[in-house]
Amino acid sequence: MKDLLEPEEFETSYIKGNIGRRYLAAAFDYFLILFPYSLFRPIGPAHANEYLFLLAIWLLYFPFAEGMTGKTLGKSICKLRVVNEDFTKIHLGTALLRRLFDIIDNLPFLGIVGLIVASSNNKKQRVGDLIAKTIVIKK
Repeated sequence: MKDLLEPEEFETSYIKGNIGRRYLAAAFDYFLILFPYSLFRPIGPAHANEYLFLLAIWLLYFPFAEGMTGKTLGKSICKLRVVNEDFTKIHLGTALLRRLFDIIDNLPFLGIVGLIVASSNNKKQRVGDLIAKTIVIKK
């Protein structure tokens, strides 16, 4: 399996001025995780094991989907892909590192920190992207 993406596999433009596409992809992905959970969640205060279950689903879905294919279902629908800064395919470790910083990017509310950071640099990288040296491109 080759690691370098062929030029016809993507447009080399970053998501300049269209961070909304990334938000839409993320909203779809989080809905995909949270909606089924909400259907089966018992009524009443949440318990620690429920949060651990959601964390496990998050760890399985996001890093594995991006690590194996470069995209989640939401990114696929929005025609986005995560790649290394040199446009090579990311691997599981890179995807996991990128996602570990979701905690910072999503603070304090709905990804404001990630939005501010991505809006402040020319490659539109959020904190997780800067640390993992990844970018999100149009596919």
